[in-house]
Formats: sequence, C-alpha cells, structure tokens
Amino acid sequence: MKYNRICQILGIEKPVIQGPLSWLTDARLVAAVSNAGGLGVLGPNAGLTAETAVSTPEETAEKMREEIRKTKKLTEKPFGVNLIPTPENDIWTPPILQVIKEEGVKAVVYTGYGDGAIITSLFNELKASGIAIIYRDINPTPENTRLAEKAGANIIVAAHALGAEGVFAGSVFIGTEESRVPQSVKDKIINTNGLDLLLFRTLPDYYRSLPGKLADKLVSMDKAGASNEELAQTMGGLRGLRIGMLEGNTDEGYIALGTGIGNIRSIKSVAEVVNELAIC
Repeated sequence: MKYNRICQILGIEKPVIQGPLSWLTDARLVAAVSNAGGLGVLGPNAGLTAETAVSTPEETAEKMREEIRKTKKLTEKPFGVNLIPTPENDIWTPPILQVIKEEGVKAVVYTGYGDGAIITSLFNELKASGIAIIYRDINPTPENTRLAEKAGANIIVAAHALGAEGVFAGSVFIGTEESRVPQSVKDKIINTNGLDLLLFRTLPDYYRSLPGKLADKLVSMDKAGASNEELAQTMGGLRGLRIGMLEGNTDEGYIALGTGIGNIRSIKSVAEVVNELAIC
C-alpha cells in the first residue's frame, strides 16, 4: 500500500493498526509494531499478569502510565491506547484519559458497544487534546457509524477493515516473536485453521476459541439453550481470556481468535507481519 490518508492522520509509514487485545499487549509488542511503521496500540491490562493486576480505576490508570512510559523508551514513533467508555457511570475512562493526555499519546482506539457508544463530550475532549480517534464498534451499525463520523472520529473501523486504505488486525500479532503469550499457545495457533475454532454465544456477541475443556463446555451449554448471561458467567470474562491465552490453561480459560488465524503458519517477527499486511 502506498502512503495514504490513514498514514497522514496517524503519522505512520504503513496503514496497519494493531488491534488492542486485552491482556495480550505490552510495551515490547506495541513498540515493535510502531517501529515497523504501523500503529501499535496498548490494550486493556497491557503488560499485566494475574500477580500484578489491580482493581481500582486509579490504579489501573497508573499501570497504563507505566506501560506507556516503557513503550516510549522502545520507540519514538506514534502509538495508541485503547479506550472502552460506557455511557453511564463510567468510572474507568476518566483516569485513563487523563494519563493519555498527560503522557502525550497520539491516538486512541475508541471501542464502542452499541447504543449510546458515541459520547460526544469524550470525542470533543480527545480532539481538543490533538488525539486521533480510531472508532471501532463491537456491533457496528450504519447509525453508529454515522454518529461516530459526525462526532469527529478520524478513522472508522468496520469488521476489522479500513476500506481500501488500511488494515486493522489483532489475532495475527498473537503468534509473533514479540508477543507475550506463551510458546504453547503460539504452537497451537500455527497448527490451527479457522475451521478448528469453536463458536459460541456470549456477551456482547459471539466468541471463537480453540478447543479446550472450557470452550467445549461453552459450546455444549450454547447448544443446550443457555442464556448469553449464563455463558458469559461461565467463560469468566477477561479473566478466562487471561487464563487461556496468557497462561496457556485451556481447562479453565479460552483462547479467542479470529477466523483469519488460518493464515498464520509460522512464528514471525512483528516487522514481517506488518510488511505483509501493508502489501495485501
């Protein structure tokens, strides 16, 4: 891909945005993406483990500050941070947003969840601080896309695509040399194709996971008619993701992946992946 609008907006060389995977990003991965010419993005719980995880909004924001500063030591190029605001009683976004502004982060991936996801005041605050907004709705609709554009989103991601102008990808970076997931998970990924993934309902939407004790149970529950709430409770939310993907325990956790995982046949460097995505 040639130098284009996405590159101009974000100040990057290649129109590749790394998806902000919860628990699975850290300074090393994000800096590697940015150093390769794309935009690395710190996701929720970036750099944390079960032992270092915290529980309050203020502590969470300070942990993100630490990871932002680690990233700055590894790259001088732009990178982003994920925001997942909610329209009511959101105690998590304000302290992280303050850290983002204080640390001079250049972009945010703003993850929206359906009705009410477009918070105009938050868009205005980001724009006033000169922060580029990459809007990604979990369940995108034409109306939310219109509202995000009207509110001032610089880039809108639809179904992990940026139209003909770029690539927004997450799973493909999990199997890289710089990824923090254990080797056992990387080995499973490169020996898997999209047809191996198990599909089950949950909140806020469907999930796909590699087979495992927990994933098998979730599929059985889904087929038996369990509610989305029951499935979400059983899968353990992001805790289940951490246990499966960061700790490699598929008895108590799950390994969530996209169908494009079949394209990963070997463990490559982040730079190789960014270069391949940039010429797709």
